[in-house]
Amino acid sequence: MKKLLFSLALLISFGCFAQKINKQNDGYTQVVNIESTKKEIHEKLNEWIIANYKAEEEVVQLNTEDKIELTHDFNIPLKVNTFLYDYMVQSKLTISIRDNKYKIDLTPLNVTHLSGNYDAGLVVIREFLFNDVLSKDEYLPISVNNLKEALINNGQSEEKARRYVQKTAAKLLEKSYANHKDNKPVWDKKITSTFQNIKDYVSQSVNDDDW
Repeated sequence: MKKLLFSLALLISFGCFAQKINKQNDGYTQVVNIESTKKEIHEKLNEWIIANYKAEEEVVQLNTEDKIELTHDFNIPLKVNTFLYDYMVQSKLTISIRDNKYKIDLTPLNVTHLSGNYDAGLVVIREFLFNDVLSKDEYLPISVNNLKEALINNGQSEEKARRYVQKTAAKLLEKSYANHKDNKPVWDKKITSTFQNIKDYVSQSVNDDDW
């Protein structure tokens, strides 16, 4: 019964204080309150790293009692037009630690198109860095800028990219926006699962001896 009540309390807490877009609008952040000392939180986080990364020495850049920084890569399928492609997102995961709380920050750094084996750039995921699915009016200027940037990254001149986008943006909007509505929940689920995985592991020690 005690474990059940504790689990329900965790679910309520996580539901009310889920990760949000950070102030820089380039990633996600969440502060987690927990009745544990800084040392206890740090120990659980190190156990989580060992449990989730085969070669932790290759992903951890900083590990002190106040902060842990590591590279966190994840794969995600995203729909482009009518096709589904796999992408690998390289991100920076930072966990700042204090007594009775810790803060998780996740910032995407780069995106790789796996089947094409090329650097796709952050332009692929920029439309997802919002707390909610965008309306069509909100999505249009972002889509235009992203398409223009993608064309320039692929070698087109800025003027040629601008003309192409101006000519085709309206035609591409319906299908592109449909992709956004399909892809955004998939992206959000992937981000949420990362945060939840950390929180579940750190919190499980609270009642380990309650048998």
